[in-house]
Amino acid sequence: MSTSVEEIEKTEKGENKKSELLLDSLEIKGYRCFEHLTIEKLGRVNLIVGKNNVGKTALIEALWIYARRGKIDSLLNLLYSRDEVALYFEKPSGVRVPKTEDFIKSSGNLFNGRPQLNLNSNESIQVGSAKSAISVITSRLMNQDEKTTPDYSVFKEVWGHFPTGLLIISTLKETNRETRTEFYSFENLHSYLLETIEDIPFVFLRSQIIENSILARVWDDVVIKGLEEKAKEFLRLINPNLEYINFVGRSDENGERYPIANSENNNNRVPLKSYGEGMTRLLGISLALVQCRSGILLIDEIESGLHYSVLPDVWKLIFKTAKDLNVQVFATTHSKDCIEAFTEAAIDSPEDGMLIRLENKDGSIKAVNFDEKELEIVERRDIEVR
Repeated sequence: MSTSVEEIEKTEKGENKKSELLLDSLEIKGYRCFEHLTIEKLGRVNLIVGKNNVGKTALIEALWIYARRGKIDSLLNLLYSRDEVALYFEKPSGVRVPKTEDFIKSSGNLFNGRPQLNLNSNESIQVGSAKSAISVITSRLMNQDEKTTPDYSVFKEVWGHFPTGLLIISTLKETNRETRTEFYSFENLHSYLLETIEDIPFVFLRSQIIENSILARVWDDVVIKGLEEKAKEFLRLINPNLEYINFVGRSDENGERYPIANSENNNNRVPLKSYGEGMTRLLGISLALVQCRSGILLIDEIESGLHYSVLPDVWKLIFKTAKDLNVQVFATTHSKDCIEAFTEAAIDSPEDGMLIRLENKDGSIKAVNFDEKELEIVERRDIEVR
């Protein structure tokens, strides 16, 4: 029996076994508004809905921590993204130096209840499933003359000194895999990684339009992988006649690259933004989806910049591409039109879609799941699920 080159390549890359979800369930403890959130079942494409202040964005952030394998810099970046950390202050000389007290104070925003961290803190975060979980804790590390539990003598052996004070300790535990641990010392403002583990392939798209510099970098990666045609499929949802897209450099000093495109009925290549904001938003979604093959795509406010009329086709293409490339998608929305479009795509793609509604019940955030069968009832009876 003959075998095509494509089939051989798939076998070599293990893509014939790519259907298993990275996360079939999710548990979050102690992160921001989540005291203890459990989602018993996830789909390949998951839409997270709920009222304001129920933690939709926080859930996406927790998944980003998981995809980054708990790396401490991901926690610090989340503080920056919400303007929660004042890490530097100006000396009279103009030199910028770390302000440790502000950093410790702002880091408490990551933990449930926003505690004031100090040497007696014992706060914790957990994100993951039974098979794979990230644990983040705060702990005091004594000096080498005091008793420590557990034994942190490895610091002296590996780095030649013994950091003291308040630590953030991030640990990855996976079935059939050794534990990976990273320490971050507030006093030393330094990270100590005992083992390097690669991130899960991921992209985190926020609601804002992505900068051209980032789009260009991702586009290059997509072109190298030969997947640019899949990205163009998304843009054709708005402009069916799209024929060409590429990135070109500016002639000014900064050399920034930006996307240009043209249609079959117009040979003039113009900046993609000439076609409207929706094209740029779709380009970002499509490039992100294609780039994180066998990984996780996180999209906050997916409907941002998109006209409601294209949402049904956008969701159908997301479902198809996610399945083709083995991507698990998590997105949030406030839009009823977006939910209806997702429902339609989920019904057409059995067992792939899951709508997750977050609810605040007596001060505790809980999740309610709707699979495609339940979504069909929701649609037929016009039940409000936002």
